Amino acid sequence: MKVLGECEFELGMSEWTGMVPVTALDLDADFDIILGLQWHRQWKPIYDWDTLDVFISAPGSAQRILHNYYGSKVEGWLSTAPTLMTLEKWPVE
Repeated sequence: MKVLGECEFELGMSEWTGMVPVTALDLDADFDIILGLQWHRQWKPIYDWDTLDVFISAPGSAQRILHNYYGSKVEGWLSTAPTLMTLEKWPVE
């Protein structure tokens, strides 16, 4: 992995748009951007784990970032993930 540089640009996802500081990396990956800790601390997103959408607080409303806005393939592996059991169903040894 090689660091190519740093910059800041306006990023738009679904209803949300904001400035994002970026460290550009030379990655061989199936994604274009990773929203790191700095972005999460600034925008304090709320995740809907059922739909995988993300909500960002905005003055007077919440803005929604759809998980499949760019054709995400998350749903495929998520639907085959094992279901967690409740503590009541946990085997006692």
